[in-house]
Amino acid sequence: MNHNYRLLKYLYENKLEVSGDIIVLVTQEIIAKNLHFGKGKVNRIINDLQSLGYLDNNYQVKGSYKLTNKTMMFFQTMKKVGMELNDQI
Repeated sequence: MNHNYRLLKYLYENKLEVSGDIIVLVTQEIIAKNLHFGKGKVNRIINDLQSLGYLDNNYQVKGSYKLTNKTMMFFQTMKKVGMELNDQI
């Protein structure tokens, strides 16, 4: 499974709605531990997901990430068409 997808799926599965925003309260260290990635790899993937529009790169709250509408639509579409969520982005 693609590492970018694994991290994005992890964030999606741990999301919360706060004041209309979809956020995940987790540090890169916790992500790295849970996914068995190095912290450097987690940081690179998060930067990639931000540049691809899956995470809001203007959301600057330490230890949290904001999922974008693109992320929400991606997972809603996957569920709607009945695809397994372990496919790659």
